[in-house]
Amino acid sequence: MPLLPNSRRGLHLPRAASGASQSSDRVEEELNAVNKRLDQLISLMLPAQPVSPDVRTADLRNEYDDLANQANSPFDLPSKLLGNSSVMHVLGLDAGFAQTLIRGERAAGSKCHEAGGARMLIVHHRHAVSALAAFSARVHIWYPILPSDFSQEYFRVLSGSLHPSSESCLSLLVAAVGHIVGEYEAVSDTPYFETALASLPIIISECSIQSVQCLVLIALYYCCLLKPCLAHDYCLIASSKIQNIIKSGLESDDPNTVELTRQAYWGVLLLENEISGQLDVAKSDIWCLDEHVPLPLCQHTWQFKPESTSPGVATPELALPVDTSVENTRCYFLAEIAMRRMLHRCNTAVQATSTGKYVYASGIALELEHQLEEWYSYLPDINRFDKGDVLQPLELVEIPSCPLSNFLRVQYYCCKLSIYWPAVYQVMQDGAITDLLLDHCQIFFDSIVAAFHNCQVNRWTLFVR
Repeated sequence: MPLLPNSRRGLHLPRAASGASQSSDRVEEELNAVNKRLDQLISLMLPAQPVSPDVRTADLRNEYDDLANQANSPFDLPSKLLGNSSVMHVLGLDAGFAQTLIRGERAAGSKCHEAGGARMLIVHHRHAVSALAAFSARVHIWYPILPSDFSQEYFRVLSGSLHPSSESCLSLLVAAVGHIVGEYEAVSDTPYFETALASLPIIISECSIQSVQCLVLIALYYCCLLKPCLAHDYCLIASSKIQNIIKSGLESDDPNTVELTRQAYWGVLLLENEISGQLDVAKSDIWCLDEHVPLPLCQHTWQFKPESTSPGVATPELALPVDTSVENTRCYFLAEIAMRRMLHRCNTAVQATSTGKYVYASGIALELEHQLEEWYSYLPDINRFDKGDVLQPLELVEIPSCPLSNFLRVQYYCCKLSIYWPAVYQVMQDGAITDLLLDHCQIFFDSIVAAFHNCQVNRWTLFVR
């Protein structure tokens, strides 16, 4: 309850009558002293104008607008295109374009839910194998969160009665996402997904690593359908669950469960960071644990193997130009975590003047680029990519055939552009640009195009970059 001025607090007494006792005078003096102290507190805490519901609502709105204006600074990250009003202006789009996209997705999602309904699911083993192979090659390599023995569990569950549970939900979601990204079978993902959602009440109420994995897969499902708002909704729930599990010590002492908990935490952090960077949406407090949760070892990361299927069943060939080995995935996961940490701590070269104006700081830019190059120098050979030389013709710069390496390459140039965005913005204002910045922009876009074809789970954010 807010403090009220002296006249409205009920702490002031009528003037003492003639002949009143000295004790009454002392009480009045003490109350007056209290009133003065409270008035001093009020002057520090509240604006001078009278407090009314309308004024307080306006104040809250103004505070939010101030935060939004800070977030929409022209020096904000260029990778956050939709959240950057200056970039929207350069592209000829309205500053509220991101909100328009959000409203469009929400409206379309409501109609889709109205039209949806339960279906009978008949699982063909050949389709299940195809979906699992596609999921392993095109989704799990980006977010390796499943246990090493998942293949056996997957086939056991899909050959059973599929009663609502976290186990059946997880396997059905893997099949649903696999059918989306597989592109080889004319099999709809919808029956698998709708059957999986029958277990959603259990997933929401259950506090387990498997429930977190299910929520992550629902988010990835919507990512593959280019529905970032729905993906973000489920990612926030997953974030809340994994934080509660870690803070409450519910991951148990089993080494495998502890490792799965770490993989789930970092997977959720990466996914939330990837989605929320583009939209003005709620963010969890998942970064508060990044210094306390050890990095995952990923020594027993799951990968689909043909021999895990029944004899005589041919595994569909996936035309992937990459050796997606467990070691490759592990190295990528750790490199991506390191990149996100670096971007989270400091990612743009600006400094505030004494007047509160933000200006480009070349010294900070050099230090940030030094940290970026140090990150690159620690990349293992299996994930290393060719940065290209600014003196080398752009057409001679090779784009990595490995989608994992190329996505790291995208992140590298995205980080570099973030560092130099303040300089680019000032160049735009001045109407001139250097060849070096042009080269970095060109290499960045080449990497984006290649990553867009291979990284389906992050395709939406790659597109808006």
